[in-house]
Amino acid sequence: MKTLGIDIGGTNIKYGVVENNIIIYNILTKSEVAKGKQFLIGKIVSIIENCKKNYNIKSIGIGIAGLVDYQRGFVFESPNLPEWEGVNLKNELKIVNLPISIDNDANCFALGEYLLRKDKKIKNLIGITLGTGIGGSLILDGKIYRGSNGFAGEIGHIKVEPDGRKCNCGQNGCLEAYSSGFAIEKKSKEIFGEKIAVSSLYQIALKGNRKAIEIFNEAFEKLGIVCAGLIDLLNPDIIVFGGGLSNMREFLLIPLKKLIQKNCYKKLYEKVRIEVSQSDIDSGIIGATYLINSNK
Repeated sequence: MKTLGIDIGGTNIKYGVVENNIIIYNILTKSEVAKGKQFLIGKIVSIIENCKKNYNIKSIGIGIAGLVDYQRGFVFESPNLPEWEGVNLKNELKIVNLPISIDNDANCFALGEYLLRKDKKIKNLIGITLGTGIGGSLILDGKIYRGSNGFAGEIGHIKVEPDGRKCNCGQNGCLEAYSSGFAIEKKSKEIFGEKIAVSSLYQIALKGNRKAIEIFNEAFEKLGIVCAGLIDLLNPDIIVFGGGLSNMREFLLIPLKKLIQKNCYKKLYEKVRIEVSQSDIDSGIIGATYLINSNK
């Protein structure tokens, strides 16, 4: 059976048609958030109708950043998609007349990583997505841990600085306000006098620019401290990073491991794997298509 997986982010929409956990068709397109909520919903409907026509899909899984009621498909908060707060996305998409399951995008990413790895030794996985914002998901004993209200895993909104930088969620001092793509670009404007895209800043840092390197070092230092705390708290088998920033391995993975080792309990650090996803886009899409089964 063919299923459509859609990952809606603040910058891009990634989608793919999946059969037997293999993506047979996938596309990345711009979200164009500035054009408004109805434009974006219309774009998603067009994507679904096109895939429905050409691939005979039977169900749809959607991941979206923010606080999502996975049972009703209701978006409570989405810091990088502010017009979507209070939107019942499942109702908005009734027109396509297919079963739809909607969840937090980081849950989709973590589910996809868990499924694609096929490693029976991994029961406890933390998935962290580093993109426009920062998402998190906890797979504990092989299942998504959702907490009391269904919103567990908001790692990006753990406080790292009391009364620190303003975050898009409205609070101050969140990890997302320091270690996300949005935060890094904002910091680049403070340092260089103009906002520099993360991908461009990365290239500048690779050439040895100390100011650019320092921006990444500061961002990932906060991330390392949060990860050390998560390891001490949850004793996971693995932490996996996805999203655009995870590709910047020179400034992420090795420095991050050193920071985590320095700040967490030695015995726990020795047992945990810390990795960057090998199939980032695939993970989010495949995880989304699995939602129909996992959310029953």
